[in-house]
Amino acid sequence: DYIDKYILNDDNNKIDGKIDNEMNKSNDTNNNEIEVMKEKYNNIINSIRKKYNTMIGRKATTAQNVSSQTIALTNIETHTKAKNILIKEKYKELLTNEEINIIKLLDVGYKYLIRSYDIIETVYNNNIYHPIIATTCLAIASIKNISKEYNISREWLIKSLRIMEKVNPMSYRAISFIQIQLGYVMLKQNYIDETI
Repeated sequence: DYIDKYILNDDNNKIDGKIDNEMNKSNDTNNNEIEVMKEKYNNIINSIRKKYNTMIGRKATTAQNVSSQTIALTNIETHTKAKNILIKEKYKELLTNEEINIIKLLDVGYKYLIRSYDIIETVYNNNIYHPIIATTCLAIASIKNISKEYNISREWLIKSLRIMEKVNPMSYRAISFIQIQLGYVMLKQNYIDETI
């Protein structure tokens, strides 16, 4: 019983140690990020002050220059401008990271749909004009449309349209939807005459 308690305590200490190490690594990373942000912030403040000082130092030639030079920036206004600039930069950085994640997700979705299409095509081999095949083609085209790969999207839309036109009973709403999507893609590729 004593040995079990000792082993359990030893395991808990090891786990606690691992957690502490991970938290320290995380804190180090956060501290580094904070230091980088502080440095950026100070650089922005210095550039605002430099810009303001050079603006004050110039002689005014027009009424607009006079009004902008006679108004002094307070310390609070300088810090507010710096914070706004820093927030905009961070927002752009986050958007860029989000776009990369979206592209990865679209690629995963495309691979999944292609695999699904292959499976569905083999299952419905006797009936190649099945609505589910056309719907899968439409889904693949939509992924490529979002990815702005309009050539590939157009090929899948045409394939979907050809299948859907031969489905019995014919779904006019689905056909018109595919035609609208195809027209949209062709407009994006500047095929205006073919779209009409």
